[in-house]
Amino acid sequence: MWVERTNMKSFAINEVPAEIVGRASCGYPEIDWIMGCSEDASGVSWGVPQGKITMVAGESGVGKSRWSIAMACSLANNGMRVLYIQNEVNLGTFAGWVQGRVSKPENFRVANGRDLSDLVDTIQELRPQIVFLDSINQMNEFGSGSKTKISVILEGDDKTLGLRDLCNNIGIHLFFISHLNQNGSVKGSTTLKHLIDIVLKIVHAGAANYFLVKIGDKHRYGRTGDSYKSLWMHTDKGVDCQSNHRLEDGRWVSTHPGEKLVEYKQKIPVVKKRSTWRRFVDWSYDQCASAGF
Repeated sequence: MWVERTNMKSFAINEVPAEIVGRASCGYPEIDWIMGCSEDASGVSWGVPQGKITMVAGESGVGKSRWSIAMACSLANNGMRVLYIQNEVNLGTFAGWVQGRVSKPENFRVANGRDLSDLVDTIQELRPQIVFLDSINQMNEFGSGSKTKISVILEGDDKTLGLRDLCNNIGIHLFFISHLNQNGSVKGSTTLKHLIDIVLKIVHAGAANYFLVKIGDKHRYGRTGDSYKSLWMHTDKGVDCQSNHRLEDGRWVSTHPGEKLVEYKQKIPVVKKRSTWRRFVDWSYDQCASAGF
């Protein structure tokens, strides 16, 4: 017989209602696959987990904002209510990047603001389903990125609700963009990675105009590992996904009629390295990595 003599109450595991994380498809199958899946009585769903936080990390100029804009446009076109907090450029410049790419502009709202309380109030008023914060480094509370300052942004204080509770209470998914230091680490205290749910890294692919989007070393609601990545290309109009690595995953294929399991090899485009040009070759990512690309 269990005897409890403390204020902490324990439960038999079958007394705790199991939580099934809801998912929202972003319109890019490769990213839905990378984000993972949930299963309930109605079946298996893939995409971004609701009520959670993803950090999009990458060095300056790699394509973090362009990729985030593509994701935001796709989500809005899929019927999701999207709020994009843009603090890197003025709203007129941002509108020029986005207008014409959103078929349902009523689903896409943009704002700028660097104060946490203003951000929380705006989200509580608009009740979006997806929020992009570009970037967390521009928030007034971020400062030098110390443990205390990051904790205020994500966990709140006695005056303001933190972003973690806000996401969980409303059921939104928050993507926030974070810059990297020169040594490749995320700017700010290591506390930042501990308080979020998913780390997405955006890195140069070696070839001009190409980059990889891949899972970092943390994914609470999906799988990690070097296999979970996709190749993207910069274009005049934005970015386009170039890979189909999801077709190597039997679980994905089994839940998507019409798609077939394949042994996939990514075609790597022209690569310039140490003034030497390499022509088109059918190399896998592992082969490219071992060659230093």
